[in-house]
Amino acid sequence: VCIEYHIGRCLGPCAKLVSLDNYQKSVNMAIELLKGNTYSVEKYLREEIDKAVSELKFEKAIKLRDALRSVLEIGSSSGVWIDGSEDRDFIGYSKANDYYSISKIIWRNGRIVGKEDYIITDSINEPIEEFLLRHYESAFLNIRAIVIDWDFSEDFINDFKNLIKFRIDKEIEIRKPKIDEMKIYKIAIENAEENLKKFINDISKKGEHPGIEELKKILRLEKLERIEAIDISHYYGEGKVGSVVVFINGKPNKKEYRRYKIKTIEDSKIDDYKAIEEVLRRRIRRLIDENKELPDLILIDGGIGQLKRAIKVIREFKLNIKAIGLAKRNEEIILDNGKILSLPIYSFSLRLLQYIRNEAHRFALIYQRTLREPKIKSSILDTIPGISNKKKLELLRYFGSIEKIRKADIEELKKVPGIGEKLARRIYLYFRS
Repeated sequence: VCIEYHIGRCLGPCAKLVSLDNYQKSVNMAIELLKGNTYSVEKYLREEIDKAVSELKFEKAIKLRDALRSVLEIGSSSGVWIDGSEDRDFIGYSKANDYYSISKIIWRNGRIVGKEDYIITDSINEPIEEFLLRHYESAFLNIRAIVIDWDFSEDFINDFKNLIKFRIDKEIEIRKPKIDEMKIYKIAIENAEENLKKFINDISKKGEHPGIEELKKILRLEKLERIEAIDISHYYGEGKVGSVVVFINGKPNKKEYRRYKIKTIEDSKIDDYKAIEEVLRRRIRRLIDENKELPDLILIDGGIGQLKRAIKVIREFKLNIKAIGLAKRNEEIILDNGKILSLPIYSFSLRLLQYIRNEAHRFALIYQRTLREPKIKSSILDTIPGISNKKKLELLRYFGSIEKIRKADIEELKKVPGIGEKLARRIYLYFRS
């Protein structure tokens, strides 16, 4: 008997360890399960369990019970129902540059019975069309429709129809999702997006981030090893701080992160432009004084105004460092010549810049909150009974200052999360006593 029998993956028909009828039943059940017809498999297993119990073959019954549980789990994996009973494949996709992620959701007998995921790394002109032709050239064709949100050419539709007709002599419809199918189709899209993110992360870990090469071309840089990003954070003008984060070949180098208290702007005054000047000036001066490597690119969290101040500082030091801005509103890149560049939302280069920008923001915010916490813990609000630190934070977050809380009426105070009628009245009366 072959090794497949000994490891439990074959019934041993070649050695006549199973009758031809029983083996054929097992094959038929496997085919039904692959088709997604779990009902007939469930029925067969229940009958076999009853038979084993009646013959006092309890060990066999337990194995059959475990198999039934697995089938039931497959059958109940979809909690979404669609009108009609046609079997279909849902094809979701996601794109990043030359990479396509494709996720196929397999819908059989009114439920999801499985999924298949693919990554296309070849640089081909029509990746979706090419995938469908290759895939359904050999895939199991027991479906009535392929659901995908894609505009196909007439030539492709004809080629695909000919392929299917050659294989099974019947038609399979390719169409966009209907309203009642959108929930399932969304699952396919989300799977594809998640798989693409994982793929990008995996290839990034193996070496240089793929966005680096793109940025070099976009910004016309010969060298792009070191990127530094600056962010400014404050709380309504108070506790102003700046952060610098450092990325080497697209990866964070946290040992080189730096944070700064803003010294040139008075408390309660807001001037992000001046703050960026101060942080960048201090940063460059320190790098030069310590004879350390200068960045190849400086990323500013902000628009043209913030970027101009950064360029001004770079020119003060007579340096040839590229600087760009990343505006949050439309995620647009502002170049040093004032031009605005919009990158595809799934491009590696934009994702890398967003990651660096968000990291600078996170680092600045943590420092700003650390400095602000002691001040929040001690304020005039502490003398009002019933105000916890959490409610104090909510009041300050909502109004921005003690003075605005003082001027608020009861109805305005009640809009703050956690402040009810009774406490709002107490705060109002306190400031007017």
